Amino acid sequence: MTAPYPAPTPPAPPGPTRTRAGTVTVFVLIGVVLICLGLGTTGYLLVVKVAPGAKQPTAAASGLLGAIFVEQDEKAAERYVCARQRDAKAVQQLLDEAAQYQQAGSKVTWSDLTQTSRHGDEATVTAELHLRRTVDGQPRTDDQKWRFGVTDEHGWRVCAISTGR
Repeated sequence: MTAPYPAPTPPAPPGPTRTRAGTVTVFVLIGVVLICLGLGTTGYLLVVKVAPGAKQPTAAASGLLGAIFVEQDEKAAERYVCARQRDAKAVQQLLDEAAQYQQAGSKVTWSDLTQTSRHGDEATVTAELHLRRTVDGQPRTDDQKWRFGVTDEHGWRVCAISTGR
């Protein structure tokens, strides 16, 4: 007679339970790294996209006046406007207001650009604006004192303008 078959081997004990914590942690870390890279790249492109501001507060005010009244160019004006005012609406509003001053036969000039105060990265600049125009055949000049709030943001930029007589 033949020998009986050997007894079956007992089933293997269950292995250690696998958790997904390691896999989840890896994916979370990859996500965080990708977000950081994306934000860093976006920030870099935003900073590089805008040309540096002026080297001095008075140069920022003068550059903005030139961009508005001489060049009448929104892109040129943006170089001298601080980040919180740089949206197209704020700069375009400045150009629209400047157009009111510049009618046929009129000219806007400025003089006496003076830095009146400076505290850290904030400064105040004043300027005399002169509007020359002809009214009923008579030359007329209107003078206004403008005050510029200027901030150092990778160069000096204008953040506020107030006008007066």
